[in-house]
Amino acid sequence: MRHIIAQSHVYTKASIISYLAYKHTTDSLDLYHSLDICNAFWLILVIFASLMRQI
Repeated sequence: MRHIIAQSHVYTKASIISYLAYKHTTDSLDLYHSLDICNAFWLILVIFASLMRQI
């Protein structure tokens, strides 16, 4: 179970980075705004992972 969560972390991180890079090239998204989105997403992901660990 932990392996699946770790693997999804890697995939999610890669997709976030590629998405932010794409957004930055298309409409030059504000860096701080993208970091806020990143932080909020990681917080949700960490909470979800800890909940899964308790099951």
